[in-house]
Amino acid sequence: MYGFEAITYHNGWAMAITGATIVFSGLIVLSALISQLHKLANFLDKRQRGKSSVADAPSAAPEDAAATGAPRFDVDVALAPFRAASATLAEPFALADLHQAARKLNLPHPHLTIQALCQKDELIHEEDGLFRWRQATPFGSNPS
Repeated sequence: MYGFEAITYHNGWAMAITGATIVFSGLIVLSALISQLHKLANFLDKRQRGKSSVADAPSAAPEDAAATGAPRFDVDVALAPFRAASATLAEPFALADLHQAARKLNLPHPHLTIQALCQKDELIHEEDGLFRWRQATPFGSNPS
């Protein structure tokens, strides 16, 4: 006896369906467990820190960064160190060169600061991807 006849005689179809059902059931359970791991991690984290309190719950975003005690980013304060970092660069210069000079001086967050300086038009875009500093204006005069 060979082929489908042998499979039918020895309950092969039932064993194949049962095996496939067991495998797919296991995969479903495994995927459900994996999808809920973040809840287990949060539970263990809260348990490690102690009982959760109202302070742990997320709150609405504060209106002012000073209210949270987080330092505020001020472009005018960051301008002077970045100008000093670019003193060795010939204008116009590439932003990669300014970034490298800022990293050598250990200035904080060079990517974010350079982006903020570009948005405030302190760094002016020239041709070929090069930049130059906006000319400093004396106090009390209007930049034109």
